[in-house]
Amino acid sequence: MTEGDFEVLARKTEGFSGSDITICVSESPSLRFFFRNKHIMIDLGTGNNNKINWVMKDKQEFINIVETVYRGAKKGRSLVIAPKDYSTKYRY
Repeated sequence: MTEGDFEVLARKTEGFSGSDITICVSESPSLRFFFRNKHIMIDLGTGNNNKINWVMKDKQEFINIVETVYRGAKKGRSLVIAPKDYSTKYRY
């Protein structure tokens, strides 16, 4: 991290303990989807249909996933197929 990154982190985490900041920085966040109080699972090709816990390439990738989940949930589906296969067999 650069000095500027630390300054931004300090401004955005005012009142956080050192432990809180360590968790935010070192643990990857998980993203889960809910629609009308119902958990919507997404088949990403990873074997874990409950959550996304990696950094996405860009905003558009996130938007594509959210739109896919929303369309499926609106149709009453509790499991939707991701717009892209995220399994490791397709990563080089």
